[in-house]
Amino acid sequence: MKRRLKRSAIIALVVLLVAAVAAIAAGRGAAEADPVTAYSDGTYYVEGEPDARGRQALIEITVLNGAIIAVHYDEVERNEAGEVTMSKRDNYGYAGGWRAARDDDVTQLSAFPAYENQLLLTGDLGKVDLVSGATGSYESFKEVAAEALERARR
Repeated sequence: MKRRLKRSAIIALVVLLVAAVAAIAAGRGAAEADPVTAYSDGTYYVEGEPDARGRQALIEITVLNGAIIAVHYDEVERNEAGEVTMSKRDNYGYAGGWRAARDDDVTQLSAFPAYENQLLLTGDLGKVDLVSGATGSYESFKEVAAEALERARR
C-alpha cells in the first residue's frame, strides 16, 4: 500500500513538471509576464526566521525577461555554527515520520514541489493553493516567497 502511494506521488510530481514545461513552451503562465507584475531579472534568495522548532524556510526565485523561470524552496535546521544539519527537501526519513503521524500521503516531498510549480506556472503568489496537510510549510513558503518577489519588483 505504501509503495503504491509513493508511486502515485511520484507520478503526480512528474505530471506537474511536464505540465509546467508544456505551459512555458506554449507561452502560457509565467512565461508571459504581465507588465503590472513583471519582475526584474535576477536571482532572489530569502531566508525566513527560524520557527519554534528551529527550522528555517529558504527560497530562491530566478526571474528572466520579467517572468519567474525557477523556484527552489526548502526548510532546514542549522547548528550553532550556522551549518545546515537537516534539509527537508529530499529527506525521506522525515517524510516517513510525517506519514506515520497522518492518515494521508502528503509530505514535504509532494508539498514543496506543488508550491514551487504553482508559483512557476502562474507567476502569482496569490494563486498558490494550500496543499492540505502542509499548512505550516504553506505559510512559510508564502512568507519567504513574498519577500523574494518584493525584492524582484524593486
